[in-house]
Amino acid sequence: MNLQRQRSAARSAFTLLEVLIASGMLLALVLAGMNAVFVLDKSSRRLAELTSAMALVQGRLEEVRTYDYNPPIAPFVASATVTSNAVSISLDKGGTQYQVPGVLITRIEPVASGHLVTVSASFNSLGSPVQAQLQTVLNKFSGGQP
Repeated sequence: MNLQRQRSAARSAFTLLEVLIASGMLLALVLAGMNAVFVLDKSSRRLAELTSAMALVQGRLEEVRTYDYNPPIAPFVASATVTSNAVSISLDKGGTQYQVPGVLITRIEPVASGHLVTVSASFNSLGSPVQAQLQTVLNKFSGGQP
């Protein structure tokens, strides 16, 4: 009976190799979880910046659409009109200062059917460029014109 207890006690313990393999797998799981949190945080910030840039471009385009279309009165003249504005996106954690400066360019140029309005924004965030651009054609038949 005593001999049988000793054999079962010797077989129930883990070997050093099994402990090392289990520890390595646990370490890999913890590192993968931490990396997933980091990647998700970075991608959500990037998406927020792209959304903010597109919202600025859309807002400027809608602002230009409210102008009365009455050429040759500015900004709907016979040559291209380019306006450049300094803008910012992405507030700091306190919500008081913008952290990503950029430029918003509005180009209004004559085309056969009216005037082509191109609004583009360009920012440099997290080491990579953030760009957004929208276009529309305005003429006397555009919505909201008298």
